[in-house]
This record gives sequence, structure tokens and C-alpha cells, in this order.
Amino acid sequence: MIEKEKLQHFRLLLKRGEHDRALVFAQELFGEYAAKEKIEEAAQALIFIEYLLEGTPNARLIDRAAKELKALASRQKNFGPYARFLHARVERLLDIGDLEVVASIMKEMKRIGWNGLARLTRAEIAIIRGELRLALDLLEDYPPKDATSIIARAEVLAGMGKYEEAIRVMESDLLSPQVFGVLKKSIMGFCLISMGEHARAYETLNKAMEQVMQAHGGYIENIYLPILLGVLWAALGDHEKSTLYLNLAEIAAVHERRTRRILEVKALKEAIFSEGLDSLQRAKDIRQNAKQKGFGAAEVWSLWAIIKTASEAGIDKEWQIAVGDLLKLARDNNLWGYIAFIAQVVPRPLELLLSIYPDNVNTELKDIEKRIRMHTRQSLVKVLLLGKPAIETPEGVFPLKKDRASEMLVFFALHMKSELTREVIIQEFWPDLPPQRARRNFYKFISIARSVLKRRGVRLKPHKSHSSAWIGCELQTDLDQLVNLINTARAIESSPVSTEAISVYEKAMALIRGDFLEGWQTGLFEDAREEARNLIELVYTKIAAYLVDTEPERAFDLSRKTLDINPFSEEACELAINALLRLGKYERAKELYDNFVKRFKAELKMPSRLSWPPPR
Repeated sequence: MIEKEKLQHFRLLLKRGEHDRALVFAQELFGEYAAKEKIEEAAQALIFIEYLLEGTPNARLIDRAAKELKALASRQKNFGPYARFLHARVERLLDIGDLEVVASIMKEMKRIGWNGLARLTRAEIAIIRGELRLALDLLEDYPPKDATSIIARAEVLAGMGKYEEAIRVMESDLLSPQVFGVLKKSIMGFCLISMGEHARAYETLNKAMEQVMQAHGGYIENIYLPILLGVLWAALGDHEKSTLYLNLAEIAAVHERRTRRILEVKALKEAIFSEGLDSLQRAKDIRQNAKQKGFGAAEVWSLWAIIKTASEAGIDKEWQIAVGDLLKLARDNNLWGYIAFIAQVVPRPLELLLSIYPDNVNTELKDIEKRIRMHTRQSLVKVLLLGKPAIETPEGVFPLKKDRASEMLVFFALHMKSELTREVIIQEFWPDLPPQRARRNFYKFISIARSVLKRRGVRLKPHKSHSSAWIGCELQTDLDQLVNLINTARAIESSPVSTEAISVYEKAMALIRGDFLEGWQTGLFEDAREEARNLIELVYTKIAAYLVDTEPERAFDLSRKTLDINPFSEEACELAINALLRLGKYERAKELYDNFVKRFKAELKMPSRLSWPPPR
């Protein structure tokens, strides 16, 4: 395989947007490895070249290098690396929509004797086209101990609406977390959104985003993930965040020349954020394009948008025709998962489908309607921690007074991702009390906490199990949202659209109403308090860095806020000094510098890295 430092260099060039240099580097690698007849490395380098050139006027260079790789494979009688290159190229071409070239590659796979891979490729084509019944049939004969086929099978089952089965398939030991973790979580996120399990989807997709951050330093190569987050936030009623993620997905898809993803995002945006007759015409154009290129999901979602916008405009014939087309498409190819996914956000077209076919309607549509009804009956509860504590329910925002019941509510909210037990809570709140008295306290205060939720219109659900402690509903916190937005901003900073990050940091700052649990004097939650303090410091510093040249006064205010949180933040002090210099306040900047370095050395017993005058 290609040496680690060379892989890192190639990835770094991509992150910087230096695609011309990345192409030259990949071509040099291919030439070097081909000359040394290192076929595995040469195939990997050719995949880099294909990534950069597919769908561009210079795509012919891929074919030229592929002939050289095939000749090397013939000499060595080793067609495995060449076949893997062909399959990698197919995945890219499918997203672009060039099915003619894909068909020729399948023939090439058969010519070199890789019939199984050709069959898998045919199944992947069927998935893209929305021919899920055919895809499942093709995968039945493919070796079950192949990670790619397992992922393909899970995608098919999810698209069919067989969510539990799809999730079981992905439990295979062959899908290592390091290689397939993000993709598994993305497919699971699709399933959970479609099932109406939005709290679990939120947790799963956030973990996927964190894994992307850890693995790639923030560069989102998986365009599917922001699409899912965009739809999830729309389902949760936050259209601002939904727009943010869908726009990010569209920009990335355009940059990557992923026609299929571009059309999917456009269709979802027209369905979710419809704008009358303009949206109707755009949705019809998307549907025509998706149908022509054979993109099944995009066609389903564009038909959904047509039904919604035409019904809102009172054009009955238009939406009735679209209903018939959609139902035929879904029945013929078993596309109920795609319908359930968008119906969670935009339920109106589902009502129209059921109104036209009330007697002989598919049981699948009735199941989708049932899931939506179950979800709408459940209240979304947000616990606000970044400022004076409060809870936000569909009925409004209500302050939380400091008492044991409220502290338990906060504890549940901070530990929603873990399975809490009665013993864990007792150990946290009453570690020194006799067991019997501690249990009485537990039941007393959890009952009071549930009463608080009920009084605010929250519909509580039964216990999850006898062994677990359960507050009665799913809880989210503004701290979770802050983490999510910061992860997104960092990802954007490392992407080709890095200048968009400041708007996400601004949204993150809007969540900060004050200190963590402001007004509560408690020894509990110190880890969360420290995490919140660090995140708030990061947000203020990041925005100040973006604004220091254009809005130095605001940058200075934010830097001072950061120094209030962390008096020894060298980055914040440097930003504050630079902001003052840009405001022409030289003496005040020098005074700030002198005081900071003096205190830094006196209290930390080491010199500060800051210098005067500061570097520009």
C-alpha cells in the first residue's frame, strides 16, 4: 500500500483545495509505482487520479492510465488491484450518472473473469436507479462474507422500509468501525429518521459526525451525512439548522461533481422549503432530470415535492397525476423507506395519497402514517443549561428552580446517551445515606421531576425496562446542540467552503445565554461545566479571529469575554491586542500585552509565547 506520509500529503492538498497539485502528485505516484511494477500501489494512485478527473474534460487521462494498469496486471497475472480500481470508478460514475461507462466497465470485469464483482456492480446500479427488488435478488447470490455487499444489502433493506432487518445486517463483524463506522451510522440514521426515532437518530448521526472529525480532521467526504442531518433538523422543527446542513451538502456535492446527491438535496429542499409555483417548476425539472439519469431516491423526493407544492397551489390535476406516478414507482420497486423518510418531515403528501386510495391502500403507507402519528404525540423536551436553567417544551420555555428534582432532570438530560440505573443515580446524589433511605429519596424526587414535565404539557412514556432509570421522555440539551454546531463549523473550516464556518459559529454563540447552570451553586455536573466553559471559549475565540480585520471592536469584546473565562488564553489576548491596534489604540494594546505576560509568568511560572509587537 502507499506509504502513510504520502497518503497524508495527498489528503492535505485536497483539504487546502489545491487540486492541481494533488493531481500532479497522484500522477507522479502512479508513474513511480507503475515503473517499479508495484501494482497495488499503482491501482491506489490511479483511484486518486480518477477521483480528481472523473466527470471533467480530462477524464480520458483515466482511460489511458487504466490501460497501463491492465497491461501490468496481465504481465503479473494479478487482476485483483485492477478490478478494485474498476469498482472504485463505478461508484464514482454512478453518482455522476454516467451509466453508459458503467456498463462498459461491467463488461470489462467479466472479460477479466471477475463475474462476482460485475454482479455486485449491477446490484449497485439497481440501488441507484431505485430498483430495489432487483438489487436484492442480485445480492442474494453474492458472497455474504463481503463487506461491500453487506453495506449494499443494508441500503436496499433501508430503502424498502425494512429498518430492523437493515440494522441487523449491519451488525456483521466484517464491518469494522474504523472503515465502515460512519457509513453504518449514516444508514442507521436514515432508518431511525424514517421510523420516527428522532432522538436516537440525533445521537447516532452526531456520533458519525464526531467520527468524521477524528478520522479526517473535519473534511466531510461523506455527503450523505449532512443530508441526513438536514432532514433530521427539519423533522425536529429547526429549519435554520436544516437549511445549513442541506446547503453544506449541496455545496460539497457540487464541488465533488456528485450529480445524484445534488438532485437528492435539491428535491428535499423543494419538499421541505417549498416556495409556491417556483418550487413546483423546480421540482418538476428535478424529477425529469432524476428520471432521465435513473436516480430513484431523487425521483421519489421530487414527486413528493410536486405533490406538496401543487396541492398548496390548488392545482389538483398536477398533484393527482404525481400521486399516481409516485405510488406506481413505489409499488413496482418497493421504495417505501424513501417515502417514510421524507414523510417524517413533510406529511401532507401522505395524507393526499391516503385520501385517493383509502380502501385498497398499501399496508406500508398505513404503517408510515402510524409511525408519524406516534411521533407527533411525543413531546420534544430541551433542557437549557447555557444560562439560567430552564426547560423548553411545545408549550414554551419554563425556568427550573434549583432543587433536587430539577438537578435530577439535568442529570438525566446530560446522560441521555447512556443507560442510567437507579444505583448510578443514588451513588451520585446520596452516596452516604443508608440504602433504604436513598431509594426513598430517589423515588420521591424522580416523581417530582416527572410532575414538573407533566405540568408543562409533556406526555410521558412508560419505563424502558425494570432495571433502568427513566424520566419518562427523551431529553436534549443546548450543550449537545453547541457540540454539534462546533463539529459542523470545524468540518466546514477544513472543507472547500471554509468561509461559511463563521455563520455556524454565530449560530453556536446564539445558544450561549450565560454561564453553565447560571445561578445554581452545586458541586454536581463539574465535568459538564468544564466542557461548556471550554466550548464557549472556543466559540468566542473563533468568531473573534474571523472578525479581527473587519469588525475589530466586536472582535475585541469577544476576546475579552474569552479572557474572562480563561485569563491565560494566549490566543484570545493576541486577538484582543490586534483588535486594539486596528482601532488605533496602541497604548491600550501595549498595556494589555504587558499586564498579560507579567501575570502569565507570575502565576504559571513560565514565559508567554506572545511577543511585542504582535505578528500581523
